[in-house]
Amino acid sequence: MTPENPAAKNFLANLYKFTPPGLTGLADNPEDINKLGELLATGNLDIETLRRFILKYRPFLSGEGVDPQVYEQMLWSKIMGKPIKVPPMPLLRPKTVVALCQFNLKVIFLPKITEIDYPDFFVRPRWGQYMTEKDIKRRQLPGRWVAVETISKPHRNAPGGYGVGDADPLARELWLQTRFGISWDKLTDVILPKAAKLFGVSKQAARRPSAEEWNLIGNRFNWLRTEQNEQWPDLGSTNSWEWCENAYEYGMRLMAGHIGHGGLADVRCYWQSDPGGDIGFRLLVVL
Repeated sequence: MTPENPAAKNFLANLYKFTPPGLTGLADNPEDINKLGELLATGNLDIETLRRFILKYRPFLSGEGVDPQVYEQMLWSKIMGKPIKVPPMPLLRPKTVVALCQFNLKVIFLPKITEIDYPDFFVRPRWGQYMTEKDIKRRQLPGRWVAVETISKPHRNAPGGYGVGDADPLARELWLQTRFGISWDKLTDVILPKAAKLFGVSKQAARRPSAEEWNLIGNRFNWLRTEQNEQWPDLGSTNSWEWCENAYEYGMRLMAGHIGHGGLADVRCYWQSDPGGDIGFRLLVVL
């Protein structure tokens, strides 16, 4: 159970703050993460268990690492070529921390910017290429901390799709044989509520990225991969799409990312009630 005394709460704050590299370090030790998850599920998580966990993974937790606020502020300022202010990362529930590690989500900050602010090397969405731009329900970037899946985006005919078993632990936990061929409506009504429960967040907090968020995340991944030599997926390099939150006209939602239509620039619409065989999804959790 979670301790209620002030000293314990202050100690627990160390668990909630971690660096993006720290999540990778924790995810490389699934036995410990799964054990912590079992204790959370049964209500037997006590302060001593958390203390041992934190001491074991001290190099990955803030206090001796880089504060996530500082990291994101330095990163975005470098990408944008100007100072970007980042607020402190919100405190996370232990259940959320464990799930982020177990299912390979990364905590990042998405700044409040527009495409006008994008650096020249960013790929901008072509909003009006396949749709009437004024009919797109745009969702501006408000500036928020999120966690996003970092699983590779496959080709539509790739064996196993996004992966099977350990290659796609979230799909396995949600009892999905594949991420393709699932309608936007089914994701909303059935699958995302289950994901929200896994992460200990509200139903509204577990969703698909908006097209604006999806594009910004894809550009961030590309910059880290090319400029920092880090391992991040290329969301615009395959012949498949991913669902986005945005609505278009009546009964349609946006999808993005087909290499044959522009990669990161590609944004178009599809019927939200239809299971598109070449449309997958990527989970975003609002923190």
